[in-house]
Amino acid sequence: MAFVRNRRRSATTVAVIVVAALALSGCTHKPKQTPPTGTASPSPSSTLSPAEQQAADQVLAAYRGYLAVTAKANTTATADSGELGQYLTDPLLTQTLVNVHNMAQTGQVYTGQLVSGGPRVTVLNLSTDPATATVEDCLDATNYRKVRKDTGSPVSSPGQTIRRFTGVTNAILVKGKGWRINQSEAHQERPC
Repeated sequence: MAFVRNRRRSATTVAVIVVAALALSGCTHKPKQTPPTGTASPSPSSTLSPAEQQAADQVLAAYRGYLAVTAKANTTATADSGELGQYLTDPLLTQTLVNVHNMAQTGQVYTGQLVSGGPRVTVLNLSTDPATATVEDCLDATNYRKVRKDTGSPVSSPGQTIRRFTGVTNAILVKGKGWRINQSEAHQERPC
């Protein structure tokens, strides 16, 4: 059974995988937690109840939407909080808005594409309030680069040496709104 990793790592964590995986360095820590009793860990070999399967499908839809709207924000250095709010919630929503604003202020954008290698729900807990889920994905940033918007010249990303890494994203079920992504981390120490 998988467990939720809630430790932030030094080098390239904080905000959004697609916003910050290549842009930020930081050093903060959160304690490691294991999922509460009653947690289903979806995997190819597990059997999910219909309610769990429906929730896992909804979590993955929110994750894919999150990748799409943050990619759009990164390539234009503009963010629509309403559009982002369809897939993100705080603290990640605010972190994303701040990161995109900072990119715009410094004249930076991303080019290329961050490629998702097949996300999977590794932890699903429908018995907590709010319900929670964790998605793991192999992200390929080989052709995804931060550049100066005016010249197209690459911007240095300290600590970004691994181009394929594991992204771990947490989601919560927001009442009346559905699943929203609230945390995302790039784990360069876990290449894939």
